[in-house]
Amino acid sequence: MFAASLCVGCDQETAGAAGLTASNVLVAPLVYPVAATAQLGRNQENTVQPVLVTTGDGKVLSPSFEGTPEAEFRTSRRTVICSGEIPYFRGADVHDGFIPCSGGKRAQAKLFSHYGKQLVLDIGPANVAVRELNRPQAAYPIYALGEVEFRCKGNYSSSSGSAAPFMVGCGSRFSEGVGAVSLQAKDGKRKHLTVWVDAPL
Repeated sequence: MFAASLCVGCDQETAGAAGLTASNVLVAPLVYPVAATAQLGRNQENTVQPVLVTTGDGKVLSPSFEGTPEAEFRTSRRTVICSGEIPYFRGADVHDGFIPCSGGKRAQAKLFSHYGKQLVLDIGPANVAVRELNRPQAAYPIYALGEVEFRCKGNYSSSSGSAAPFMVGCGSRFSEGVGAVSLQAKDGKRKHLTVWVDAPL
């Protein structure tokens, strides 16, 4: 059973019933089961998957998946959308790359699979140059965003290299945000990501 919808345009009575407003401002366009609430934000540890991604008026944005959604993420004017492919580095057993985002932003996505599957996503302004890190022992050059505004993390499971949309928690030093990510395998060496996240306020 899902908690009350927290979406832009919901009436004040519904928002009050959800008990998750601040000065009558709705704080997150996400519907999720009660069991997941403690895992939101930077401290998300459990896998919440699949996640249905929709617009505020109910249009489905996420690709189709099997099973019943464990949560629903609703986009709003605050939502940053990123999409693109990232390469695989065999020596490091990680996918790592940069993808463009809406709102003049760029994301660096890293998919780790050493001890379970995890995504780490850094988002920052696209007009700040990427920098190369000084890692002489690395088997390949390592790059990072020149400026990081906030970071998202989430665990996921996949089959045949693709994954149904999964929840990520986002954090900055000010407040928390949430979102969902879908990934698909491309030619065995690249993965295509679609990201919908709400930047922390």
